[in-house]
Amino acid sequence: MPTNIDGVEVHAGMSVVLGFLASPVNLPAISVPAGLTSDGLPVGLQVIGPRFREDLVLAAAALYESAHPWSRHCPDRGFAP
Repeated sequence: MPTNIDGVEVHAGMSVVLGFLASPVNLPAISVPAGLTSDGLPVGLQVIGPRFREDLVLAAAALYESAHPWSRHCPDRGFAP
């Protein structure tokens, strides 16, 4: 896990905490690939919706993924053949 983000020191486990927060309060959430950092590390977009509205979360993720295709991307080698 990164310990420095844009020059700011962060706890290495913080990404786990941020990704987990929706579960204890029963909010639907999904993460979708959102690009790469300047160092080539993958970045994700987390979408969290209102309780019992998984349909909204899935629709938002689908819209984002259709606008930003990622399925054939391999961070260490560029786009797969």
